[in-house]
Amino acid sequence: MSHTGKLYTVAAQLLANALVRELPEITEARCLILSRIGTPVRRPHLVDVSVRTGADTNVEVLRPHVQRIVDERLEALETLWRDLVTGTASALMVP
Repeated sequence: MSHTGKLYTVAAQLLANALVRELPEITEARCLILSRIGTPVRRPHLVDVSVRTGADTNVEVLRPHVQRIVDERLEALETLWRDLVTGTASALMVP
């Protein structure tokens, strides 16, 4: 069992960190993940991602890369709680 609000808060921070770390064009990322009662944890109701880039960056070119990272992080939601409990992942992980 998991508390989706707490889990999604950690997952959103990890996702934002991953976007900044993995895509050098992104200088800042924000992520909001919302749940819906009765749906699986790895299928949130809403995932909203906002990124800040340099002035010369074509955001449309980044879109598929951002989507790939979001998809990877959503797949990891099912095991993130275990990683947090065992100490393999940290809620305070930074890029």
